[in-house]
Amino acid sequence: MFRLDEQVSEAMRHMFSYSAGVPYALAGIGVGIFAGWWATRGEFGIRTSVTVGGGALGFAAVYVVVNLLLQVDSVGREFLLQEISSGRLPLRLMTLIAAYRFIANSRLVAKSLRIGWDVAEWGWRPDRILTRSAVHASVFATLWVLVIPGRRSLEIAALNFLLAFIVDDFLLMASYRLEKEVNPARWPSLQAAILNTAMTILLCFVLFQEFPIWVGVAGTVLIIFVLSRSVMTVIFARSLGGGE
Repeated sequence: MFRLDEQVSEAMRHMFSYSAGVPYALAGIGVGIFAGWWATRGEFGIRTSVTVGGGALGFAAVYVVVNLLLQVDSVGREFLLQEISSGRLPLRLMTLIAAYRFIANSRLVAKSLRIGWDVAEWGWRPDRILTRSAVHASVFATLWVLVIPGRRSLEIAALNFLLAFIVDDFLLMASYRLEKEVNPARWPSLQAAILNTAMTILLCFVLFQEFPIWVGVAGTVLIIFVLSRSVMTVIFARSLGGGE
Protein backbone atom coordinates (compact mmCIF):
# COMPACT_ATOMS: atom_id res chain seq x y z
CA MET A 1 0.00 0.00 0.00
CA PHE A 2 2.77 2.42 0.98
CA ARG A 3 4.72 1.38 -2.10
CA LEU A 4 1.76 2.25 -4.32
CA ASP A 5 1.37 5.63 -2.62
CA GLU A 6 5.05 6.35 -3.21
CA GLN A 7 4.72 5.47 -6.90
CA VAL A 8 1.68 7.73 -7.29
CA SER A 9 3.46 10.57 -5.50
CA GLU A 10 6.51 10.13 -7.71
CA ALA A 11 4.35 10.14 -10.86
CA MET A 12 2.54 13.28 -9.73
CA ARG A 13 5.84 14.96 -8.93
CA HIS A 14 7.05 14.38 -12.47
CA MET A 15 3.73 15.29 -14.12
CA PHE A 16 4.23 18.14 -16.56
CA SER A 17 2.18 21.27 -15.84
CA TYR A 18 1.28 23.79 -18.51
CA SER A 19 0.49 26.41 -15.89
CA ALA A 20 4.12 26.68 -14.76
CA GLY A 21 5.78 29.91 -15.80
CA VAL A 22 2.61 31.92 -16.36
CA PRO A 23 3.66 34.81 -14.04
CA TYR A 24 6.93 35.15 -15.96
CA ALA A 25 5.01 35.11 -19.25
CA LEU A 26 2.71 37.87 -17.99
CA ALA A 27 5.81 39.91 -17.15
CA GLY A 28 6.99 39.19 -20.69
CA ILE A 29 3.98 41.10 -22.01
CA GLY A 30 5.14 44.24 -20.27
CA VAL A 31 8.73 43.77 -21.40
CA GLY A 32 7.64 43.19 -25.00
CA ILE A 33 5.35 46.21 -25.06
CA PHE A 34 7.96 48.50 -23.53
CA ALA A 35 10.73 47.21 -25.82
CA GLY A 36 8.51 47.68 -28.89
CA TRP A 37 7.46 51.16 -27.81
CA TRP A 38 11.03 52.21 -26.98
CA ALA A 39 12.55 50.76 -30.17
CA THR A 40 10.05 52.55 -32.41
CA ARG A 41 9.83 55.93 -30.71
CA GLY A 42 9.34 58.50 -33.45
CA GLU A 43 8.40 55.80 -35.99
CA PHE A 44 4.70 56.62 -36.38
CA GLY A 45 4.00 54.05 -39.08
CA ILE A 46 5.07 50.92 -37.22
CA ARG A 47 4.86 51.69 -33.50
CA THR A 48 1.43 50.10 -33.01
CA SER A 49 2.32 46.88 -34.85
CA VAL A 50 5.65 46.50 -33.07
CA THR A 51 4.17 47.25 -29.65
CA VAL A 52 1.23 44.85 -30.02
CA GLY A 53 3.38 42.15 -31.65
CA GLY A 54 6.09 42.61 -29.04
CA GLY A 55 3.65 42.20 -26.17
CA ALA A 56 2.02 39.11 -27.68
CA LEU A 57 5.28 37.40 -28.58
CA GLY A 58 6.79 38.51 -25.27
CA PHE A 59 4.14 36.45 -23.51
CA ALA A 60 4.36 33.47 -25.89
CA ALA A 61 8.16 33.25 -26.14
CA VAL A 62 8.77 33.69 -22.40
CA TYR A 63 6.11 31.10 -21.60
CA VAL A 64 7.55 28.57 -24.06
CA VAL A 65 11.04 28.83 -22.57
CA VAL A 66 10.26 29.25 -18.86
CA ASN A 67 7.55 26.55 -18.86
CA LEU A 68 10.18 24.03 -19.91
CA LEU A 69 13.01 25.34 -17.72
CA LEU A 70 10.91 25.16 -14.56
CA GLN A 71 10.09 21.50 -15.23
CA VAL A 72 13.18 20.20 -16.95
CA ASP A 73 13.11 17.08 -14.74
CA SER A 74 9.67 16.21 -16.17
CA VAL A 75 10.87 16.26 -19.76
CA GLY A 76 11.19 12.72 -21.05
CA ARG A 77 9.91 10.28 -23.62
CA GLU A 78 6.28 10.50 -22.56
CA PHE A 79 6.40 14.29 -22.56
CA LEU A 80 7.87 14.37 -26.08
CA LEU A 81 5.25 11.94 -27.34
CA GLN A 82 2.50 14.08 -25.84
CA GLU A 83 3.98 17.31 -27.22
CA ILE A 84 4.41 15.90 -30.73
CA SER A 85 1.00 14.21 -30.88
CA SER A 86 -0.77 17.33 -29.62
CA GLY A 87 1.14 19.67 -31.95
CA ARG A 88 2.56 21.67 -29.06
CA LEU A 89 6.21 20.93 -29.80
CA PRO A 90 5.98 22.42 -33.33
CA LEU A 91 4.07 25.35 -31.83
CA ARG A 92 6.90 25.92 -29.34
CA LEU A 93 9.49 25.95 -32.13
CA MET A 94 7.38 28.20 -34.36
CA THR A 95 6.88 30.63 -31.48
CA LEU A 96 10.61 31.08 -30.93
CA ILE A 97 11.34 31.38 -34.67
CA ALA A 98 8.54 33.91 -35.11
CA ALA A 99 9.80 35.96 -32.14
CA TYR A 100 13.31 36.10 -33.61
CA ARG A 101 12.07 37.01 -37.09
CA PHE A 102 9.70 39.63 -35.67
CA ILE A 103 12.60 41.41 -33.98
CA ALA A 104 14.78 41.16 -37.10
CA ASN A 105 12.00 42.31 -39.42
CA SER A 106 11.08 45.21 -37.12
CA ARG A 107 14.62 46.52 -37.38
CA LEU A 108 14.60 46.16 -41.17
CA VAL A 109 11.23 47.87 -41.50
CA ALA A 110 12.35 50.74 -39.25
CA LYS A 111 15.34 51.20 -41.54
CA SER A 112 13.11 51.12 -44.62
CA LEU A 113 10.80 53.69 -43.05
CA ARG A 114 13.67 56.09 -42.59
CA ILE A 115 14.82 55.56 -46.18
CA GLY A 116 11.31 55.66 -47.65
CA TRP A 117 9.28 53.31 -49.84
CA ASP A 118 6.64 53.38 -52.52
CA VAL A 119 3.37 53.92 -50.69
CA ALA A 120 1.48 52.75 -53.78
CA GLU A 121 2.92 49.23 -53.39
CA TRP A 122 0.05 46.82 -52.80
CA GLY A 123 0.91 43.58 -51.05
CA TRP A 124 4.38 43.58 -49.50
CA ARG A 125 5.00 47.11 -48.29
CA PRO A 126 7.27 46.91 -45.22
CA ASP A 127 4.76 48.31 -42.74
CA ARG A 128 2.10 45.86 -43.91
CA ILE A 129 4.50 43.00 -43.27
CA LEU A 130 4.76 44.08 -39.64
CA THR A 131 0.99 44.51 -39.43
CA ARG A 132 0.44 40.91 -40.51
CA SER A 133 3.24 39.75 -38.22
CA ALA A 134 1.49 41.44 -35.29
CA VAL A 135 -1.67 39.45 -36.08
CA HIS A 136 0.41 36.25 -36.22
CA ALA A 137 1.87 37.17 -32.82
CA SER A 138 -1.66 37.57 -31.44
CA VAL A 139 -2.53 34.09 -32.71
CA PHE A 140 0.54 32.60 -31.00
CA ALA A 141 -0.38 34.27 -27.71
CA THR A 142 -4.03 33.19 -27.97
CA LEU A 143 -3.13 29.56 -28.67
CA TRP A 144 -0.79 29.39 -25.67
CA VAL A 145 -3.37 31.01 -23.40
CA LEU A 146 -5.76 28.24 -24.46
CA VAL A 147 -3.12 25.53 -23.94
CA ILE A 148 -2.68 26.45 -20.27
CA PRO A 149 -6.19 25.37 -19.15
CA GLY A 150 -6.26 22.58 -21.73
CA ARG A 151 -9.01 24.06 -23.89
CA ARG A 152 -9.77 22.11 -27.08
CA SER A 153 -12.18 22.62 -29.96
CA LEU A 154 -12.35 22.21 -33.70
CA GLU A 155 -11.94 25.97 -34.15
CA ILE A 156 -8.78 26.06 -32.00
CA ALA A 157 -7.33 23.15 -33.97
CA ALA A 158 -8.17 24.92 -37.24
CA LEU A 159 -6.52 28.13 -36.00
CA ASN A 160 -3.40 26.18 -35.05
CA PHE A 161 -3.41 24.50 -38.48
CA LEU A 162 -3.76 27.78 -40.38
CA LEU A 163 -0.97 29.38 -38.39
CA ALA A 164 1.36 26.44 -38.99
CA PHE A 165 0.44 26.40 -42.68
CA ILE A 166 1.10 30.08 -43.35
CA VAL A 167 3.66 31.40 -40.88
CA ASP A 168 6.78 29.69 -42.27
CA ASP A 169 6.09 30.71 -45.88
CA PHE A 170 5.09 34.20 -44.78
CA LEU A 171 8.30 34.73 -42.80
CA LEU A 172 10.36 33.46 -45.74
CA MET A 173 8.62 35.79 -48.22
CA ALA A 174 8.87 38.69 -45.79
CA SER A 175 12.60 38.10 -45.36
CA TYR A 176 13.14 38.12 -49.13
CA ARG A 177 11.15 41.34 -49.42
CA LEU A 178 12.95 43.14 -46.60
CA GLU A 179 16.49 41.81 -47.01
CA LYS A 180 16.74 41.32 -50.77
CA GLU A 181 13.96 43.72 -51.84
CA VAL A 182 12.39 40.97 -53.97
CA ASN A 183 8.60 40.75 -54.06
CA PRO A 184 7.10 37.24 -53.98
CA ALA A 185 5.32 35.93 -57.08
CA ARG A 186 1.65 36.77 -57.55
CA TRP A 187 0.21 33.34 -56.67
CA PRO A 188 2.12 32.87 -53.36
CA SER A 189 1.18 36.45 -52.45
CA LEU A 190 -2.50 35.79 -53.18
CA GLN A 191 -2.37 32.52 -51.24
CA ALA A 192 -0.77 34.29 -48.25
CA ALA A 193 -3.41 37.05 -48.38
CA ILE A 194 -6.29 34.56 -48.44
CA LEU A 195 -4.88 32.45 -45.60
CA ASN A 196 -4.05 35.51 -43.49
CA THR A 197 -7.58 36.81 -43.92
CA ALA A 198 -9.09 33.44 -43.00
CA MET A 199 -6.81 33.16 -39.97
CA THR A 200 -7.71 36.67 -38.78
CA ILE A 201 -11.44 35.98 -39.04
CA LEU A 202 -11.03 32.65 -37.24
CA LEU A 203 -8.95 34.32 -34.51
CA CYS A 204 -11.78 36.78 -33.82
CA PHE A 205 -14.29 33.91 -33.73
CA VAL A 206 -12.15 31.96 -31.25
CA LEU A 207 -11.80 35.04 -29.04
CA PHE A 208 -15.60 35.28 -28.77
CA GLN A 209 -16.02 31.51 -28.40
CA GLU A 210 -13.42 30.80 -25.73
CA PHE A 211 -13.30 34.02 -23.69
CA PRO A 212 -15.76 36.41 -22.04
CA ILE A 213 -17.58 38.71 -24.43
CA TRP A 214 -15.55 41.75 -23.41
CA VAL A 215 -12.32 39.95 -24.30
CA GLY A 216 -13.72 39.09 -27.73
CA VAL A 217 -14.79 42.69 -28.33
CA ALA A 218 -11.50 44.18 -27.08
CA GLY A 219 -9.42 41.70 -29.06
CA THR A 220 -11.36 42.25 -32.28
CA VAL A 221 -11.17 46.03 -31.93
CA LEU A 222 -7.42 45.82 -31.32
CA ILE A 223 -6.90 43.62 -34.39
CA ILE A 224 -8.93 46.00 -36.58
CA PHE A 225 -6.96 48.94 -35.17
CA VAL A 226 -3.62 47.27 -35.94
CA LEU A 227 -4.70 46.34 -39.46
CA SER A 228 -5.90 49.89 -40.13
CA ARG A 229 -2.53 51.39 -39.27
CA SER A 230 -1.14 50.65 -42.74
CA VAL A 231 -3.69 53.12 -44.11
CA MET A 232 -2.49 55.71 -41.63
CA THR A 233 1.07 54.99 -42.72
CA VAL A 234 0.14 55.88 -46.31
CA ILE A 235 -1.26 59.22 -45.16
CA PHE A 236 1.81 59.85 -43.02
CA ALA A 237 4.22 58.91 -45.82
CA ARG A 238 2.39 61.10 -48.35
CA SER A 239 2.53 64.03 -45.96
CA LEU A 240 6.31 63.64 -45.94
CA GLY A 241 6.46 63.27 -49.68
CA GLY A 242 7.03 59.48 -49.56
CA GLY A 243 4.71 58.82 -52.45
CA GLU A 244 6.28 61.31 -54.83
